[in-house]
Amino acid sequence: MKYFRCLLLCALLLLPCSAALASGGQEMLDYDRLASWPISRLYADGNRQLEQDHVDTAMGYYVVLVGKYDPYISRTDKELCATACATLGEIFYAREHYQQAFDFYFKGLRICEENGFDHLLARLHKDIGNIYSVYSDGEQAIKSYNTGLGYARRLGQDDMEVKLLINLVAIYCFNNRLDEARQCYDEMLRFREQDSLVAYFAYQNRALIYAYSDDYARAAECFARAARCADSLRLPPEYVASVNGELAHMYEEMGQADSALRYYRLNSDYTRRHGLGHLLVNNLRGLAGVYESLGQTSLAKHYRYSYLVLADSLLGADALNKMKNGLFLYELDRNYRHITSLTEERAANVGQIRRQRVTLLATVACLLVFAALLVWVWRQKNRLHAAYEALFKRNGEIVRSEEAYKQERTSYLNRIAELEGTVSRLTPGDGREQPVGTVSEAPDKTRRQLLDDTRREELLKRIAYVMEETKDFCRQDFSLDTLAGLVESNSRYVSQVINDTYGKNFRAYLNEYRIREARLRLMDTAAYGHYTIKAIAESVGYKSHTNFINIFKDITGITPSIYQRIAKEQAAGGGEAR
Repeated sequence: MKYFRCLLLCALLLLPCSAALASGGQEMLDYDRLASWPISRLYADGNRQLEQDHVDTAMGYYVVLVGKYDPYISRTDKELCATACATLGEIFYAREHYQQAFDFYFKGLRICEENGFDHLLARLHKDIGNIYSVYSDGEQAIKSYNTGLGYARRLGQDDMEVKLLINLVAIYCFNNRLDEARQCYDEMLRFREQDSLVAYFAYQNRALIYAYSDDYARAAECFARAARCADSLRLPPEYVASVNGELAHMYEEMGQADSALRYYRLNSDYTRRHGLGHLLVNNLRGLAGVYESLGQTSLAKHYRYSYLVLADSLLGADALNKMKNGLFLYELDRNYRHITSLTEERAANVGQIRRQRVTLLATVACLLVFAALLVWVWRQKNRLHAAYEALFKRNGEIVRSEEAYKQERTSYLNRIAELEGTVSRLTPGDGREQPVGTVSEAPDKTRRQLLDDTRREELLKRIAYVMEETKDFCRQDFSLDTLAGLVESNSRYVSQVINDTYGKNFRAYLNEYRIREARLRLMDTAAYGHYTIKAIAESVGYKSHTNFINIFKDITGITPSIYQRIAKEQAAGGGEAR
C-alpha cells in the first residue's frame, strides 16, 4: 500500500516524462564534437531527440549542454542550462535513479537562484518535493511543495499550482495533518474546470482524507468514483489499479471480507493483465490477510507464498535492469565530467600552470596517505570479519545446544508423563484435563498464590509444548491472548508463569523463539538462501523488518544480513569459515 500511495503522490511528475520510458532508435554520440557546439544548438537537438523518444541520445545532448555552464556564458544560455537540468532530473526520476535526479534538480535550482529565473522555481521545487516523498521525508517534501506553491501563485502558473496542491493534499494526509489537507483540497477544486485530471484527484484525494479520518465507508465510495473517473478519462492503467487496490483495502478495514476479496481478486487479474507487478504484490498480500482473518489458512498461505515469491522476483528484476543501465550511466557521467573539465579549462587563468607543481606534490602526498589508509582499512575489515564469524559460530552453537536441549527435555517429559499416566497433559486442548487457570483467586493479593504449584507446573508444560513443538509463534497475529487460548488458560496466568519462571515479559520471551527460528532459517541456505531479510522477518512473524533487524542484532550481536552472508560463505566452502 505504501508503494501505491507514493505512486499517487508523484503521478503528475511522471506524466510529462512518459517519453523517458522508451529508448529505441538511439545514436552513438561524439562528445568531443558536441563540446564545440553552441548551447542553443545542443538544446534544440536534445528536444528534437526527446520528441522522437530517443531518450538516451537526448540525455547525451543535455549532459554536454549542462557541462558547458560557467558564469561567463550569456543569460539566455544559462536559462537553457537550468531547463536542461530540470529535464535531465525528470528523466532520471522516471528511471528510478533518484540520486542523479536529485543532483540535477539542485544544480538547476542553484542556476535559477543565482540568475533570477523565477519561472522555473515552482517546477524544480515540486520535483525536489517528489524526491523527498519517495524517501518518506514528509516534512521536507511539504516544505519544498509549499515553496514551489508560493512561486507558482506569485507568477500565475496555474498548471504548477494545481499539481502542487494535489501533491500537498496527499502528503498532508500521510503526515496526519488533515486540516491542512482539507484546505489544499478546497483550493485544488478551483481548477476543476481548467484541468480534467482535477476531476480524478477530487475523488482520489477526498478518499485519502476520509481514509485517514477512519471514515472507511466514505473513503470506499470516493475510491470507487475515482476508478470510474480514471476509466472514463482513459487514464493509464496504474490509476485504475491503484484506486481499486485502495477500495479493497477500505472494505477490509470495514470488516466486509466478501467485498474486499472481490476487489482484490478483480484487481489482481487487472494488474497481471497490464503488467503492474508492484501493485499486484499489494493485492496478493491483501488476499493473504483477508483469508487469514477468515480462518482459511490454506488459501492464506498460498497467497502469502505468491506474494513473497513475486516480491523477491521484482527485486531481482529491478536489480537486473539497474545493472543493464549501469554502463550507460557510467559513460554518461564520464562524458559529463569530461565536458565540464573542458569548460573549466577554458575559464582557468594563467596562474593555474604555476600551481601544477604544488598540486602534483600534494597529490603524491595524498596518495601515500590514502594508500596507508587503505592498508589500515583492509586490516580492520579482516578483524571485523573474523569477529563476525566468531559471533556466527557462537550463535550456531547456541542454536544447536537449544535444539538438543529441546529434544532431551521433550523426551524426558514424555517419559515422566507415561510413568505418571498423564501423557495428555503435554498436549493442550484434548478435553481430558480441567483448563489451567480456572482456580478462583485467594483473598491474599500476592501474585504467586494465584496458582498452586501443581497447576503452575501444568501450565508451564503446556506453554513449553506450544512454543517448542509448534510454529504458532511465527504467526504475525500471535499474542499473549493467542498463547493463553492455545494452553486453555487466561493471559494473566500465562504472563505470571512466564515472568516468574523466565524472569522476562511475554514480548521478550516471544522474541527469543522467533529469533532462534530466524537463525535456523538463515543457516538453512538450501531452503531459505533465496529469501530476502524482509521475507525471513515476515516468515517468523514480524510485520516490520526494521524492528526484526534491531531485535536480531540485540540478541545475536550481528545483523541478519551479515549472518546470512556468513552462512552462505560457509555453505559454499563446505562448512569452513574463511
